[in-house]
Amino acid sequence: MESLFVPGLQPRLKHSTVFKKFDSLHPGESFLLIHDHDPVPLFYEMKAERGNVFDWKKIENGPELWKVEITKTGEVNPVSPIQESVRNSNEETFELNVTLLVPWMKHPTIFKKFDELMPGHSFRILNDHDPKPLYYQMIAERGNLFGWQYLQKGPEWWRVQITKHDAVSGETIGQIAAKDIRKTEVFKKYGIDFCCGGKKSVEQVCREKGIDAAKLEAAL
Repeated sequence: MESLFVPGLQPRLKHSTVFKKFDSLHPGESFLLIHDHDPVPLFYEMKAERGNVFDWKKIENGPELWKVEITKTGEVNPVSPIQESVRNSNEETFELNVTLLVPWMKHPTIFKKFDELMPGHSFRILNDHDPKPLYYQMIAERGNLFGWQYLQKGPEWWRVQITKHDAVSGETIGQIAAKDIRKTEVFKKYGIDFCCGGKKSVEQVCREKGIDAAKLEAAL
């Protein structure tokens, strides 16, 4: 049985690598997941994104290493007609069925999915009530970095398309700081002058200071 040592992966690649490994399996095949903490958040994310097509068997339960045998039990997860219609109409837009997540994992899973998006890309959430509280939380924690479009508004299902905007598109350092004072803390961390030097673009500042623009954008 092949094994996947998760601590050796970059944080942003951990779950996506596990999903890629799982998707490459044929029904009945397994792999051993090795982690340095209990991977229960991954379990709930897999339940939400892959449904009931896998078995999760803990082989070792800490305290230093957690080992889980993950087996693929099916090729296609049964979906409701409402999900199937979206799958057929737009294969490239991922949809997260929030109702399959335990309550304490719902918003963190959505935020994780959003943070993994490239600017300009979208995903959809499917819920059994209006996710307006999530909207206000995203406003508070992500500012104007996202678009929120209702595709369906009840009475049984609510579907929302969430799009990630470019954090630094066409804006100067000063404009970004003026829109959201919280981002000045990021500029301070990277030693970027957002006052007198605020007329420069992010691209220009990154080039002058040798800063990784992708890392700065992620921090913003």
